[in-house]
This record gives sequence, structure tokens and C-alpha cells, in this order.
Amino acid sequence: MRQIILNRLRIFSLKMSLFNRLKLFALSCLSPVFKRIGLSIPALKINFGNFDIYIYDETDRGTFLEVFLNEEYKIPNLNYPVKRILDLGANCGYTSVYFANLFNDAQIIAVEPDPKNIKKIKDNTLNFGNRIIIEPSAVSSASSVTLAALLI
Repeated sequence: MRQIILNRLRIFSLKMSLFNRLKLFALSCLSPVFKRIGLSIPALKINFGNFDIYIYDETDRGTFLEVFLNEEYKIPNLNYPVKRILDLGANCGYTSVYFANLFNDAQIIAVEPDPKNIKKIKDNTLNFGNRIIIEPSAVSSASSVTLAALLI
């Protein structure tokens, strides 16, 4: 329980307006209650200053927190410029947006087979123009789908 509270408080360290941090904090507190009583969370738009992110459901909320709050894709400083990033299994586009902000000159190719997620990626990457290319495809081996972000 203590860890859950600490994670929710970490929302206030995100670089966004207080209003957006409060919206996200309220969402993180209410979504378990909504889930318990069988309601889905409402869609939510979060503004990061130079771009908007849309959180459509509980799964998106968890992914958003993993990418932007926990920075699970944070990488150490590289000694070379990153030109292209492949986001394989792009889901709703959060990782593509994260990398677009981290590597200003890189082109990101977001590969995602699910048409519902393609719409989410389009919404979430609108402000990045042609820097993020959406490829409605899948990458897989004989036994499973590969989900990864590769730096090229």
C-alpha cells in the first residue's frame, strides 16, 4: 500500500501543469475503484506543454505511467546521434512520443497491427508530423510477436 501511495505521489514530479498532474493523480486514484465496480475510466487528455497525450482506458493508464513516470525506456547518454528508432509493438504510441522528445532529430517508425491502437497512435503523435511514421504491421517470429524498441 505504501508503494502505491508513493507511486501516485511521483505523478507530481512530471513536467506538466499542476492541473494535468491533478487530473492524472485523480485518475490513478479512481481507476481501481472504477474497475472494482465494473466501470471503465473516462478518456483523458494530458498536455505536456508541446504535445497532448490521450489516455483512453485502464491499460493505457498503466502504459502511460510505465513510459512517462517510471521511464522504463530511459537509456544512458549515447555517444552517437540516433537517426532512426523502430518501436515494434507500438501499442498506443507513448514510447514513440517518449523517444521523439528524447531524440529531437530521430525519425520513429511505430509498428502496430491492431487497428484500434493505430487510431490511438495517430491521436498521440499528431504534433510530431512526419517524425513518427505509423506502420500498420506486425513483427513476429514463428512462435510469438516481438515487442521492442530498437535504436538504429
